Amino acid sequence: MDVVEHLTLCENILNRSLNDDRHEVKHFEDKDGTFVLQVTTGVEDYTFSFHLTPKEGESTDESIPLCCNSNKDTLVEIKDVVIKGYVTIDFQEVDIVHLKAMLEELAGRYSREIEENRFEDAFRRTYFLSNNYDSLLEDLFGLVDELNNENIDKNLLKEGIKTIIFTGEKALALNENILYINGNIFQKRLFFKERDDGSFECKILNIGPGTPLPLAFDVLLSFHELLDYFYKALEHNLTSLNIDINGVLPLAKFEIHIKTFKPYVKLELAHYYYQQFKKGKNEYKKLLLSSILELNECISYPNLTREDCYTIVRGKLNSDCYEFLGYKMTPLEEIAGLMADYFKIKIDVLYEETEEVINMFAKYMPTANETMRQTSISIFKKEEFVYSVLLAEFSRVGLNGITDFLPRCYFLRPNEVIILEDLTELNYKSLNSNEPLSYKYLHLIVKQIAKLHACSLLYEEKMTKELGEKFRLDEKYSEYTEEKFFQNSEEKLKKLHSVGIATIVDNIIVEFPEIPKDLSVIDFKQNVRQIFDAMFEKYRNVLCHGDLWAANILFRFDSDQEPTDCRIVDYQLTRYCPPAHDLLCLLYVNTNQETRNTHMPQLIDDYYRELKDIFETHDFDLNRIYPYELFIDSCDYMMPQSICQAALYYQTSLCPDIVASLVSDREKFNRYCLVDRTEVMDEMLERDSVRIRFREIVEELYNVCVNR
Repeated sequence: MDVVEHLTLCENILNRSLNDDRHEVKHFEDKDGTFVLQVTTGVEDYTFSFHLTPKEGESTDESIPLCCNSNKDTLVEIKDVVIKGYVTIDFQEVDIVHLKAMLEELAGRYSREIEENRFEDAFRRTYFLSNNYDSLLEDLFGLVDELNNENIDKNLLKEGIKTIIFTGEKALALNENILYINGNIFQKRLFFKERDDGSFECKILNIGPGTPLPLAFDVLLSFHELLDYFYKALEHNLTSLNIDINGVLPLAKFEIHIKTFKPYVKLELAHYYYQQFKKGKNEYKKLLLSSILELNECISYPNLTREDCYTIVRGKLNSDCYEFLGYKMTPLEEIAGLMADYFKIKIDVLYEETEEVINMFAKYMPTANETMRQTSISIFKKEEFVYSVLLAEFSRVGLNGITDFLPRCYFLRPNEVIILEDLTELNYKSLNSNEPLSYKYLHLIVKQIAKLHACSLLYEEKMTKELGEKFRLDEKYSEYTEEKFFQNSEEKLKKLHSVGIATIVDNIIVEFPEIPKDLSVIDFKQNVRQIFDAMFEKYRNVLCHGDLWAANILFRFDSDQEPTDCRIVDYQLTRYCPPAHDLLCLLYVNTNQETRNTHMPQLIDDYYRELKDIFETHDFDLNRIYPYELFIDSCDYMMPQSICQAALYYQTSLCPDIVASLVSDREKFNRYCLVDRTEVMDEMLERDSVRIRFREIVEELYNVCVNR
C-alpha cells in the first residue's frame, strides 16, 4: 500500500466513523503496519489507531470490510480510538443518563443530515437475507425447540420468525423519502464527557459495514423507553435550523416507523446474541433465549409490544423498579361496540418481591368491518384528543380533582389504540342497554356529566383569565370539536344519519297508526334536520359526551348490590353544544316515559346543583356564566333534538344482540348502516318491550314536531 492508498483508506474510515466530512487530517503515521491518524473537525480532536489484516484471517468485533476498491480482500481492525476529553463506555453498560446523551447526539446528527437533504430513497435489498439469515433461521429454530414454555406455540413462533426474516425488504424499503443511518449500534463506539451539571455529552463513531437502515431502527436498538425524549431533541435541533419537523418526520409517522421496525430490531438483537454465543460466550445464551421470547410476543401480539407494556406498568406503579414477567391479550367479542375492537390485557410483573397482575382494557380501531373502520377514522381522533390533550390541560389548570368521570388512560398510539384501566377489575359493570334506567342510576350519572361539563366551562373561564381574552374550545381545537354526526361533510356519516331518519319515518311511525301522522315524509325530515341544526346556535356550549347510552356507562355496587359510583366511557362522539344536550339525551335514550314523567325535573335540578357546587369549589359563580333560568330555557329548547336522537339510538340500543350479529357479515351490515333497515327493524319490533319503547318515543317525537 502506498501513501495515497493509505490516505484514501483513512478518508473512507473517517467518513464512515464520523458521519461528518468536515474534518481535517492533522497527522498520519505508519508504525510497522499500525496506522495512527490524528484528525480535527474544528470542534473535536480524534486519534485513531488501526491496522490491516488479510480477509482470510480471523476477524473480531472490531473488524470491518475495507471500503477501498484496491483492497477488497482486506479487513480493517480498529484497535484504539481516542477523543480528547472523552471516555469510552461499553454499549451494555450505559444507563439512563448516558442514553439521553446518546439520543441528543443522534438527534443533532440526523438534524444536520436533514438540513443537507441526505435522504435515501432507493433502499432495495433485503437486509436480513444479506446477513446470512438462512443459517440464523436454522439455529434459531433449534433454540426454539429448546424452549421449555408451555405458553408458547412453537410452530407459530417458527413461522413468525421466518416471516420477519423474509419480509425485511418490504418493511424496510419504504416507498418514501426517509432518513437512513449507517452501521449497527453494536459496531459503534460510544464516547462520553461529563458536563459541569452532571449530564453528559456523547460522540458515536460508526466503524461498522455501513448497511443503511431507517432512523427509527437505530433509535430502537437501544432506546425503547426514550423515544419521546429523542423526538423532542430532534424537533429542538431542527427548529434551531429553521426546519419544521412536521414537514420532515411528523410524530405520527415516526411512531408508525417505530412500530413497524420493532420486530426487525428484536430479530437483530437475537442475531447479535447468537453471534456472541457461537463465539463461546455462554453468558449470552440467557439473553438469546430472552430475545426469542420477545420475538414470540411480537408474533403473538403484533399490535401490543413489550415496550408498550413498559409504559403502562410505569404509569400504573409509578416506578421502574420491577421485573417484567410477560403479558397476554384476549379479545372481547361479547362487548357491544361498533366503532372499535376491544381486548383485555394482563401484564405480569414482580414488584417489591410480590407477583402482581396489571389489568388493562384496550380499544383498537375496528378491523372486522371495513365500513365501521372507515367511519371510525375521524371520530377515533376525538377520543384520542380527550385523553392525550384535554385531560392534560384540565390538570394543568387545576381541574384534575374532578376528572374521575372517566377511566384513566395509560397508553395511546394515534390512529390505532387507547389503553385504559380495566374498570371491571375495579368492580364496575355495565347494564343491559335495552333495560330502562331508574332514578338511582340516573342520579349518579348526572353528577358525573356535571363534572365533565364543569371541566369544559371552568377551563374556558381559566384560559380566558390567563390569556386576557375570550377563550373557547371550539376556536382553539376546532378539528376535534367539529360535529361529525349531525352536521357533517363525510359521506358515510351523513348516510348513516340519513338512513336512521328514514327508518323512523318509513319503518317505525307506520307501526303505530293510533298516533296521528299529519306530517308528510318531506316535512318530517325537514323538521328533524332543523331540530339537529339548531342545537349548536343559541346557548353557551360545552364539550358534551354525545353518546350517553347505557353501554357507555359502568356502575360499581356495594354489598347490597346498590349502585354507588359510575364511570362514563367512549368519547368518540364528543361534540361542542349546550350541556342540556347530554342531560336530556341521557334521559330520553335510557329511560321509559314513566321515569321521565316522574323524575326528569328532579334530575335536571340534581345536575345543576352538582355543577354549581363544583363552580363554588373553584371560586367561580355559575350564576354569572349559566344562570338557572337560562339553563332551564336551554333544556326546553333542546328537548326536540334529544327526542329525535333517542329515536335514532333505539335502532341500535334496544336490540344490541341483533345488531352485533350483523357486524361479521359485511354485506348485511353495510345495508343496515347505509341503505335500508326494514328487515332488521321488522325483527326488532316483534319484541314487545321494544315496541313499547318505540311507541313512547314516536309519540313524543310527533308532538314536538307538530308544535314547532
